[in-house]
Amino acid sequence: MRSGKRNESQPPGRGQSIASVAGRQHGVIARTQLAALGLDRFAVRRRVAAGTLHPLHGGRVYAVGRDPLSRAGSYLAAVMACGTGAVLSHRSAADLWGIRPTATRLEVTVAQVCREIPGLEVHRTRMLAPHDFTKRDGLPVTSLARTLLDLSGVVRAPDLATAIDRAERSRIFDLTAVVDVLDRANGRRGARALRRAIAAY
Repeated sequence: MRSGKRNESQPPGRGQSIASVAGRQHGVIARTQLAALGLDRFAVRRRVAAGTLHPLHGGRVYAVGRDPLSRAGSYLAAVMACGTGAVLSHRSAADLWGIRPTATRLEVTVAQVCREIPGLEVHRTRMLAPHDFTKRDGLPVTSLARTLLDLSGVVRAPDLATAIDRAERSRIFDLTAVVDVLDRANGRRGARALRRAIAAY
């Protein structure tokens, strides 16, 4: 006789598996992860219609459930939408490091060619070094030094000076790391502005 209770040896249902993965990822899950869990595009569409999945960035990533997405969830979704090796950068990274107010745009840096993605500002770079990238609060992000270099190319001098001051006051500023990233900048946009800001500070 069958019992209504699920056998503990049975694998969890797909809904539970999706929730488990998203729970470790600030409430978001990538389309590739859904495929790995056995959901084809028709199954995804059904869940979107039911309101349990909410497409982000052209359906490359989905928010799970009905709760509002957190800032961390929005940032991670942006990175996941750009694929392997992508990291949060520029103003978004500066916000995550706590050296600028909450970013009004989502900025990500990638090494490979990346098509335009709705809702994202994607930067491509050839300047790569393992210590230019790290994780903060579980999110892939440019190092503080690299963030300052990127930031120097997109904000005004007073805003850059404020970011440096906040980094110093938070005791996360590392002059050696900044000098290293500048030495490798090779005429990169913003390098001169960052040198001036550091000298003035």
